[in-house]
Amino acid sequence: EKPAKKGIRIQVKFLLQAAAAVALLLTGYWAGQSLQPENQQSSQQSTQLAEIRQEVKAMQEMLSRNSPSERIKAAAYAQDLEANAELIQTLIRTMHFDDNVNVRMAAIKALLHFRDQPDVRLALIHSLSIQEDPNVQIQLIDGLVDMDEKEAIPQMRDLLKNEQLQQMVRFRLQEGIGRLI
Repeated sequence: EKPAKKGIRIQVKFLLQAAAAVALLLTGYWAGQSLQPENQQSSQQSTQLAEIRQEVKAMQEMLSRNSPSERIKAAAYAQDLEANAELIQTLIRTMHFDDNVNVRMAAIKALLHFRDQPDVRLALIHSLSIQEDPNVQIQLIDGLVDMDEKEAIPQMRDLLKNEQLQQMVRFRLQEGIGRLI
């Protein structure tokens, strides 16, 4: 009787070990399969991120060229890129500080494509106090009104106080404030 019980105990112990090994193998296989798409997805995201960085770098190089037409092309090209912080900051700097009015206007147009970004909205509002060219001012006013940006009203009212403001800009401001209110 004793040897039979011992044999059964050995078989049960062996079966439990075998079941544990199979369970461990299945768990490892399942974990490997579930992590593999994540690794592929992570790899794809890394590749996409590298491509975006390369495109932003190319656009920044174009914006730093001496030719205004090249800088305008760069700003237009930016409209087709994926929004990211570096791209947006580059466009904002261009809008604020480029020497050429047409380049600043192209940067505004590109930024309006990214209007859902909070930094863009704030930069467009802030730019009202920086810009002195009437064409740029009008483009900013029209863009902010189209965005229904009510936070721009105080900045617009401050700009109205400027006695040197051209009449057309003054008219657009009054009209824009009326539409926003």
